[in-house]
Amino acid sequence: MAKQTKNIVIDALAVNYARIASPSAKYETQGKDASELEWKADILVDEDTVEKIENTYPNLRKKMNPITPKKYKQIYKVDMPEGVEGPAILKLTMPVGVAFKDKKTGEDKMMMKPQPKVLLQQGEGKAKEITFDEYIGNGSVGKVMLMHRSTAYNNKPIDVIELGSILLTSLVEVDVKPGQGGNEPDVKDAFGLDEVEESESKAPAPNEASPFNVAGEDDGFADDDFGEDDDTF
Repeated sequence: MAKQTKNIVIDALAVNYARIASPSAKYETQGKDASELEWKADILVDEDTVEKIENTYPNLRKKMNPITPKKYKQIYKVDMPEGVEGPAILKLTMPVGVAFKDKKTGEDKMMMKPQPKVLLQQGEGKAKEITFDEYIGNGSVGKVMLMHRSTAYNNKPIDVIELGSILLTSLVEVDVKPGQGGNEPDVKDAFGLDEVEESESKAPAPNEASPFNVAGEDDGFADDDFGEDDDTF
């Protein structure tokens, strides 16, 4: 029986430290292959969104940790938006690849995961893909797709959510631009769009120079900054 997935779209009151155009090394790795690389973003959510996520995924281990305006500015170097009720940070990642051993042949193999897309709203029902055209500056606003999968650990069900595509309604631009290329699965239905203008750029190489640190050991905001549980199953 196929495992059920429950992908949902949530409001992102701010998108911070996003690494989408080019993946970065996972924490405490060197990014030697696809299994050590990931796309990632920290999402500012409010208490209503936290409740929505917890109700949708009752077996979720990932924490959405409350954060104060002072702590927010220390980590993300920008002010927290005003009027956020119950602010919390949802740290999302999507691995570039997952290493596994073929049960039939015993060979080591790599399953490649779909790269999230970044879209910029262009008016009612329209958006332009900017995945490889623009870096997402801290404080950008929009919606994020949560990619869900079900698994189990010690015979207990677990809901895992990973970073999906992002629709931005407000982009904080960064002076440095990504390299050129790549394409991604269609996301029109997920965000209720009538039209998406595809990017003509190409993907930069993994760990290509960017306005952010990409070495796994030098993020400046390690995964345990918020006491987050491990989601690796």
